[in-house]
Amino acid sequence: MQNSFTEIERKFLINSFPDSLPLKEEFQVYQAYLSIDPEVRIRRNVVNGQDKAYYLAIKSGGKLVRKEIELHITKEQFYALAEIVEHPFVLKDFRIYQLTDELDLECSLVDKGSNTEFMYAEIEFPSVDAAQSFQPLPIFIQDVTDNPAYKMKNYWRRTRLAEAKEVSAKRIQRVGAFEKVSFGEFYNNIKPFVSATDEAMLRCITQMYHALELPTRSTSGSAGYDFRAPFDFTLAPGESIKLPTGIRVKISNGWWLACVPRSGLGFKYRVQLDNTIGVIDSDYYNSDNEGHIFAKITNDGKEKTVTVKAGDAFMQGIFLPYGLAYSDTASGVRNGGMGSTDGQHVIEFGSKKAA
Repeated sequence: MQNSFTEIERKFLINSFPDSLPLKEEFQVYQAYLSIDPEVRIRRNVVNGQDKAYYLAIKSGGKLVRKEIELHITKEQFYALAEIVEHPFVLKDFRIYQLTDELDLECSLVDKGSNTEFMYAEIEFPSVDAAQSFQPLPIFIQDVTDNPAYKMKNYWRRTRLAEAKEVSAKRIQRVGAFEKVSFGEFYNNIKPFVSATDEAMLRCITQMYHALELPTRSTSGSAGYDFRAPFDFTLAPGESIKLPTGIRVKISNGWWLACVPRSGLGFKYRVQLDNTIGVIDSDYYNSDNEGHIFAKITNDGKEKTVTVKAGDAFMQGIFLPYGLAYSDTASGVRNGGMGSTDGQHVIEFGSKKAA
């Protein structure tokens, strides 16, 4: 090695341990990562079921050559750091073979019995020249020194962090179901936007209705469900439109749907919802208008005209939880859309209007 902090190492995939070589050491390694970038790793070496050594290592990025500082730590220090780790440790069956008088061959069987099990061998060299002139052994399947997929920190990322993310996603509650409103509800609210004879209007609106798409997320990490325009429309600066989406949503109690403009329309054109954030309550679903979601949007810009095509995403809805005040006594039932909770559209249980 060039200095005590430089690691010059080549890595190869193998299918089995090279038992024809002299075996120097054999033990198990439990390792985990406190950080990926920068790479900070802890290790516990176990021989015949007994802990033998504990290490903390910090490594730089790199392929053949990189910086490494590995420190012996105490048992107490190791287990204190291990409490920070939220994922199962990687387990290696680890063997060290004598390759030459100067070189050792370190072989690892990783996560034996799992569907991600693999084996690799590493050789640490005293110089770059020695590493580059080394001729691979017949047992080596592939040189993966320069392949980042076979770095153990990336194996940790794939098998621990990615799986944890999937588990976390499974824990996210499913609290809503989007549906189309009935054709009659859609027809009555769309026809003011269609200029045609009755027969042509019916045909046009029927096509729009069948083309409606339920809101969806664009990626697995997206919070917002994209609402799509049922028809083409254009807004000059200062113009507004009250747009029937053709969509309603059934929401679990304790949740509401927040509707906001798509960020691209807001940034590029200053398109805004007139009520800033649309609030879709869980009981709106049962209103006389079927809980039909409308969006009144305005081009608040001063220069650019915005054009939205049928099927373009123009708004997104995000499911959010809400809480109640200790003094809350609400018992009314909604019946209506925008402004329907201001009093006149609320039927009170026990009132003459409810009777």
